[in-house]
Amino acid sequence: LSPTFYRHPNQGHAPLPLLSTLSVSGMENSTQIFQLHQMIPTDTVPIVIEKGGKTTLNKEESEVFDMVIGRLLNAGWIKQAKELAILFQHESPDLTIVLCCIQLAHGKLSPDHLTEDIMELLANRSPRNLIGPSFLFEESGAKNKISTEIIQMLQQLSERAMHSHKCCLCIISCFKIAVALRKSFNSVIIADPFDILAEILSSLHTDKYTLARSFVDSVNIQPKEIAGFLSECTAASLQSYMGGVEHEYSRVKVYEPHMTTTQFMDLCCICTDHALLGSHLLSMSKSLSGSDKPSEESLLVQVEMLVRAHDCYTLDCSVDGIAEVLKVSREITNILYQGKHYKLMVRLLTGVGRFHEMGYIIQLLLECDEFESLVHPEVEKMEQLRVALMKYLRKHCRHDHEKMEMVALKFRMYRELAKTREERGKKELRKLKLSHGSDSIQILKRVFADFRDAAKIYAMDDCLANSDHCLSQARLVALQLSLLQSGKQLINLDAKSVQRFMEDQPFTEALIVADAYRHGLLADWVNPLYNRVVIKGDMRYLSEFTAVYPLNSSIMQDLASKYLLERTKSQDMTNNMKKVLGYCSNLSLKHKLAHQLGLRDVTGLYSSDHTINDGFLADVAKL
Repeated sequence: LSPTFYRHPNQGHAPLPLLSTLSVSGMENSTQIFQLHQMIPTDTVPIVIEKGGKTTLNKEESEVFDMVIGRLLNAGWIKQAKELAILFQHESPDLTIVLCCIQLAHGKLSPDHLTEDIMELLANRSPRNLIGPSFLFEESGAKNKISTEIIQMLQQLSERAMHSHKCCLCIISCFKIAVALRKSFNSVIIADPFDILAEILSSLHTDKYTLARSFVDSVNIQPKEIAGFLSECTAASLQSYMGGVEHEYSRVKVYEPHMTTTQFMDLCCICTDHALLGSHLLSMSKSLSGSDKPSEESLLVQVEMLVRAHDCYTLDCSVDGIAEVLKVSREITNILYQGKHYKLMVRLLTGVGRFHEMGYIIQLLLECDEFESLVHPEVEKMEQLRVALMKYLRKHCRHDHEKMEMVALKFRMYRELAKTREERGKKELRKLKLSHGSDSIQILKRVFADFRDAAKIYAMDDCLANSDHCLSQARLVALQLSLLQSGKQLINLDAKSVQRFMEDQPFTEALIVADAYRHGLLADWVNPLYNRVVIKGDMRYLSEFTAVYPLNSSIMQDLASKYLLERTKSQDMTNNMKKVLGYCSNLSLKHKLAHQLGLRDVTGLYSSDHTINDGFLADVAKL
């Protein structure tokens, strides 16, 4: 800011030291904590310049002066801003707004009794539409109604501030915290900012993390300071929870071991530098690992610190930080394993959630028969854990079906469990060599049970198509069991063998085989129908077929075509074909096919006059 000159009537141009030494950029990037105690009101009227006072600044200087006043206010130097305004006899709108906000927050003004100057500012200045965080009262009442009106008025005034919006937000933030903690505004601004932050984080207010973030931003607490504060509070809370040595921040219950990752993320976001907070937590965890025989309490704190350091690095997408956490995790796992602290091993694995990189923990738990501790229904990251466990077991313990089923049942992985049963049954069938001995019978019974159970479990997960397929496989195995002594093989058939079985065997057995090998299309039944019904005259086969499938026009035409291509037609075949046409419900198609096949007495509806019948059939054939 260039030096501004004050023109005295009786003197020449003289530089004003106060303005010449102010650095706008310096105040903008200041790391000093906002001077909350300067919000204590010293006068009852928010206007510091008397009406009629004459300013000595021109328009350009007034604009610069207003900007300087705004920078002073945003830095928390409210007293200096007032003194500067009085010195120059300049009425700053931003200073007027800030002082009015302070009076409202202290309760010395009410939203219904504002001064004329403030009302004029509200009317003449356009709002900047700067929306701050919302705030909800946990209880209703007249007092909360008044507080709501004050917050609304503070926000309206803040939207009219041109250069001091940050100062107004700080006032609003402190007022909201005072309301949330049921304290006076004055007690909030005179207290140490970290004490206020500790108190709001220890409260049960639903918006405490939002209030804390707003307070940290508006008071200008630096990330380094807030990271140290949060890490100290976290460690103190854990030590206090474990009954350890009381700490300065033990009263600040900001963290509990059962806190979820989402809840911790809300706490972590109070610090804008998440990686820095993660580094603080990681350093604290390392500092506790010097003892040769650490206590369980100390190990619990170390594990929790590691888990939360990983959360911070993940939020910051810090690859180096995550790699360091994984390195330290492997080191502490050896200590946990030697001390048989299996629950802490599970907590470390599920808390960090890097199941692929930390598969060694799963292996260690398997070796010491503590695998069941992993399938607890209340562990964190359950969705990722159950997938990781099944993937690990299929890769490293593919023959341990008992553990796979335990994982699937505990996590309600019905589809995966059913798939395991189904694959086990298929594997048994592929290597099965049928014989009349008891071994084949026992294997078939086990396979039948696998497919039956798979069908039930698939249905529990609404996988109805898979359930139907497993049912068809179970029926096939049951049929094979019943036909085992006859020497007929139904297992592991190729397409030609399936078609041959459908043509040679009764319909009920053919239907089971067709469903099991997915030969359920109507076109697959043309040859079996022709061989069994037209050639052999098995009308029962046709009757059972029509009870399951419709005898539609496509099948009728295909059967008629095969009959026409037959070189030698016996009288039995002709009679059988007439019976087949009798099953056709489409009268037009029936007459058309009868005409093509030369079958005159299909329905018995024709008269003895052949000329009439021939003419009728000729007309139908043209349709």
